[in-house]
Amino acid sequence: HGEKRALHEAEHRKAVERCEALQAASAAAGELLKDVKASASAPARKDVKSGSWHWIADLLERVIETKAPGEAFGATSLVDEILERWGSKLRDGIDIRSAQTTLRRWAQDGLLDVVRKGRSRHEALYTKPRE
Repeated sequence: HGEKRALHEAEHRKAVERCEALQAASAAAGELLKDVKASASAPARKDVKSGSWHWIADLLERVIETKAPGEAFGATSLVDEILERWGSKLRDGIDIRSAQTTLRRWAQDGLLDVVRKGRSRHEALYTKPRE
């Protein structure tokens, strides 16, 4: 029994050493992933172009990204914010009805939550979905 015990202790030591080496390697890999995620999460600044296809949707998406998850917004407030930020760079104005249509489509696709349905006297309000 003494021989088997010594054999098992040696195998156990080997397994513990391998486990510690694996933990050190996974910690190093975790640090690399944090660095990669940090560099990937910094959004690349795109130029504002008002002539391309879906340019209103691109600008709406940029403004919505800055909103807090519980903050309600409508097409008018988003268009006002877009004009405040990039109004001088835009060739054309933004039709609020086009922005509202885009928001309604995103809500139907589940990308936005509806806070208040639109009526003839007030616009619909949306919020970012909570994850």
